[in-house]
Amino acid sequence: MSRSRPTPLSPSPELHDRRTAVTVLAHAPNAASAAAKAHDWQLRRLQQIRGQLQTLEAVAQAHRPARHAALTPLQQRQRQAMRTLVLALDDSLVAKQLAGEQRETAQQRLCVMAQLLARAGDVEMAVVHDRHHPRTWTELEQERREAWQAEHQADAAHAEAQAQRKAATKARQQKKAPAPAQAAELAQAESAQQRLRGLFRQLASALHPDREPDPERRLVKTALMSEANAANERRDWLALLDIQQRAALSTPASPANDAQLAEVTVLLKQQVADQERQRAARNDRLADEFDLPPGTGVTAERLAAALAQQVRVLQAKVDQLEAAAEQASDAAALKRWLKN
Repeated sequence: MSRSRPTPLSPSPELHDRRTAVTVLAHAPNAASAAAKAHDWQLRRLQQIRGQLQTLEAVAQAHRPARHAALTPLQQRQRQAMRTLVLALDDSLVAKQLAGEQRETAQQRLCVMAQLLARAGDVEMAVVHDRHHPRTWTELEQERREAWQAEHQADAAHAEAQAQRKAATKARQQKKAPAPAQAAELAQAESAQQRLRGLFRQLASALHPDREPDPERRLVKTALMSEANAANERRDWLALLDIQQRAALSTPASPANDAQLAEVTVLLKQQVADQERQRAARNDRLADEFDLPPGTGVTAERLAAALAQQVRVLQAKVDQLEAAAEQASDAAALKRWLKN
């Protein structure tokens, strides 16, 4: 009987299609067993979270150009109106057309707007600011940066202290003799890690580029080895299985019994937990980027509603600034604006 030829090595796409690996894992010896059901549930959960991560990225990529198109023209108009006002206030202050409380108000308004414009790169606004403030814009910016660094360092120190407390608690717990159930769970987790390490070692041995004389296959093995290293780093069992199949090293076998299937389920649970952390962190970063309240789930609908509100608020500010800028050349109108 002739033996079938293995599929040639092929480079991996950026996002793997792991349907084959999923199919292999799904065919457990006893599909109705508790171990098989637990495995299938973790597998579905992992696919669900990965889909949610992809959806988050797609929503963010679609929202960025819409947000830029809606806010950038208003921000440009805002900066131009602020600049007109700053120069008008500067002229009035230099000409000593303002006195008393109005002069103090004008200086405060001028310095606040000039600081913002200078921070955006308007060098002339830094010069105007320094004419009306006891401290230079450069000094104030340095102080602001130092304050931010101090706050950042304090947050990092707090996070480090929390990590140390958690590590100390874990160390104390590890010193205690584990209960029988906990000991069995730890043994199962160690077996699962051994299974993963064994698969990675097999891949590392077979895909080592230096052992491949053919230049083209060496390039492909280099790419696959890079994938395998990344998958091992994040403890991604399915990715390693996928690489094993695409490299045609062997046909991944189904777990022989429920105990082995349970070990695979441990690896999937770890991946699920890691993906959940990644999803939460990514959601928080996007919420911060798009000015959503902390803890808000990022969806296309919430981003659209937030953007509409941001446009309304910014439009109102721009209208007020432009109305003031139109009257800034008239001394009486400028005084009324300062008074109000």
